[in-house]
Amino acid sequence: MQSSSAKTVFLPDAISPRTLSACRSLGKKGISVTCADESPFNLAFFSRYCQERTIYPSPLRDPQRFAEHLLDYLADHPQDCMIPVKEESLDVIMLYREEFEQLTRLPFPPTSIFQICRDKNKTMALAKRLGIPHPKTVMPNCLEQVNELGKSLTFPVVIKPRLSCSGLGISYVKDYAQLYDAYCNVHAQYPFPMIQEEIPAGEKYDVACLLDENSRPLATFAQKEIRSFPLQDGASTLQESVWRPDLVDLTLQFLQEAGWSGIAEAEFMIDPRDGRPKLLEVNPRFWGSLQLAIQSGVDFPYLLYEWSCGRPVEPVHEYKVGQFCRQLLPYDLLHFVANPERFHMEPSFFNFGRNQGHNLFALNDLGPIAGFFLSCGRYLFDPDKWLHLARMEKLADRIGELLHRNPKAASSITLDDLIESDFDETFQPVLDELKEVQAQAD
Repeated sequence: MQSSSAKTVFLPDAISPRTLSACRSLGKKGISVTCADESPFNLAFFSRYCQERTIYPSPLRDPQRFAEHLLDYLADHPQDCMIPVKEESLDVIMLYREEFEQLTRLPFPPTSIFQICRDKNKTMALAKRLGIPHPKTVMPNCLEQVNELGKSLTFPVVIKPRLSCSGLGISYVKDYAQLYDAYCNVHAQYPFPMIQEEIPAGEKYDVACLLDENSRPLATFAQKEIRSFPLQDGASTLQESVWRPDLVDLTLQFLQEAGWSGIAEAEFMIDPRDGRPKLLEVNPRFWGSLQLAIQSGVDFPYLLYEWSCGRPVEPVHEYKVGQFCRQLLPYDLLHFVANPERFHMEPSFFNFGRNQGHNLFALNDLGPIAGFFLSCGRYLFDPDKWLHLARMEKLADRIGELLHRNPKAASSITLDDLIESDFDETFQPVLDELKEVQAQAD
């Protein structure tokens, strides 16, 4: 691994507000920040704290070229560490982990431990073993198990992909009769999702932790989710810093048993039926509302950077409570539009008090606002994004047709059954991806 005398960090996923928060945090500390993304239209490229920039191929459409580009760049431009924040780039980087770690530091635990939090099935399995409260969960290994395992659950239930994020792919099922078809629809896009009993809507809390190589806590922080978009199970759009040592203890119990090192964020919901917090998931990366922790006095990006570089880190477990942070554009604005109680929300949508920060807006760094509007156009006119959505919808419909014709044979349907003479060849990449998953499962 190469190194240089200047402090440097490489941040992929420049489109993400998480990356923008990390860029500002590290840049203010005098660290030279290089940001990267698949398009020049993003948030962090326009920040005053971004010193260098590079454009890479899409990690979704061309993961190998994405990895090769980063490896070539890091070989020519040594960096102290690299901190990806989005699943699509993080998964590829972890796949090529050995090659990357010859060039830079990756502040993540060993891959086998990393997967405990990346794979929700493994997360729930460890929570069950430790006795940490969580929704009752079943994990079918094949379609034939869906109905049988479903009999052990109390409805309604939620079908959740093992690896997705931000509410993508989640399906709600009201009764047992709907379970199999709903499961097959999600399975078509996200193979072998898990099924959980649905917890009635309650207060949601998040706990963020940084642990050292011996799983000792270096920093902890808790926040309450006030609003989200989509309204149910979406990403939070407004959060408040709170003091919840009970949730911190549960999170540390989980992470220390896993042998965790680095950053992680656990999500809990208070079950209104018994008042107990239930663990929903644990994310092995920076979270969307990272800015609130920084604003409250827990500078996770800088602490993670310093620990990754082997420098001593003074533990931080106290912070300002009652701080708010919002992602006004676009998600809190969308929440306002979608919420029928929009004029009766607490705190008000129109509250811009001193204790309220923003993921995007910063008076001393206004450039990312321009980046936001340019990135809106990037997504609006990106044909690959729309084609990907169309592929997924068409494939799910095709599976549904086959199941309707012969529901008894549903568990024996193969991917080859999905192909008809009129099935557009542009859908072949999706089929190839699913065949890979099926081969690995076999």
